[in-house]
Formats: sequence, C-alpha cells, structure tokens
Amino acid sequence: MDRRTRMLDALANDAGARLGAFAWLLAHDDEHAAQLFNAGLDGVATRVRVPRSVARAEAIARHAMAMKAATDARRQREAHPSPAPARVPSTPIYEPDLAAWLPPHETAPPPAAPLDAPPANAPASQESAPEPPEQASALRTLPPMTRVALVLHHADQRSARAIARVLRTTVNRVEASLEDGRAAIAEAMGVPVDTVEYVSIGGHT
Repeated sequence: MDRRTRMLDALANDAGARLGAFAWLLAHDDEHAAQLFNAGLDGVATRVRVPRSVARAEAIARHAMAMKAATDARRQREAHPSPAPARVPSTPIYEPDLAAWLPPHETAPPPAAPLDAPPANAPASQESAPEPPEQASALRTLPPMTRVALVLHHADQRSARAIARVLRTTVNRVEASLEDGRAAIAEAMGVPVDTVEYVSIGGHT
C-alpha cells in the first residue's frame, strides 16, 4: 500500500463522518451528497503532493466539495432561474444550528453504507433518534446558491468574502443570500424572526 492510499484510508476512517455530514448539508439530495463526498476524496487523490496529515487532507477535501457544490449551484441556477426572494429586516437574525439538523443516518461517509441506513457502529441511542424532516426540508428547498452560502458560513466557518470567491460573486450578494436564507429557514421552522436574538456562530457574521 503506497503513501497516497494510506492517506485516503486514514481520511475515510478519521474524517469520513464529518465529510459525509458536510456533503449532506451542501447537497440538494442524497445522490448529490454522494457525488460531493466523492469529489472531496478525488480532490485529495489527485493532488500532486500527498497531504502530510489527515487534517490537511480533510481541509483539501472540504474545499473540493465546496467548489463542486458551488459549480453545481451556478449551473442549477442558470438552468432554472428563480425570482429573488422577498427581503426581510436585517435584524434580528435567525442563526440556524446546521450541525444539529443532520439526520443520524447521514453522518457516515456515503460509500461506507447506503444513505438511507444508519452507520453500522452507531450507538443505540443514535439509531433510535428520529430524523428531523422539517429541518432537512427547510435547508434543501433553499435556492442552490443560498444553501451553499449558508452551509459554508455556518458549517465551515467561512467569511462572506471567502464564500464570494468560491461562488464567484460579490460579498454583497453573499451577505444578502445569508440574510434571505436565515429568514427562509426561520419561516419554515415557524420561528418568529422578530423575536429571535442575534447569535454569532464561529465569530462570523
């Protein structure tokens, strides 16, 4: 087994669940999540130099996944343009806890098990936990660019400027997408936007 193969194995074992969760949040459906996950692994496998650590390999994989998600979102937007969402007051802002929205069975890397099955080594309490369809629906029905921006900001702790580079758009557009995405999720979850206090996540606003 060569060094690159050993690194890919270590990445799947040590960070596969996190990468699978990240893919699930970025994706518009389970098939897309598997495609994003594989794009992340490909991003590591095709590097000229093998990453020196699993942490570095995971960062490379997450970036590759984000870039593919952004490309797919742009293509989807071009193929199916939608009207701009209604704007809402900028404050207070609903800050979704995206990590808490992951269905328990989606935390395993897609290649390891069917996307509709729980991880083989999941604890009993995790297997019995109910899937949160309202939250999943709220995130996955957002416009593609809005969903990707929201996930990169809240789940990957990227600034609006960094997200703008990935999405090839302006910082103002990213900030508007974040605001609209929060409002749409708050409405879908039945959270009164005018009663939610602003909470910063990861220091990014």
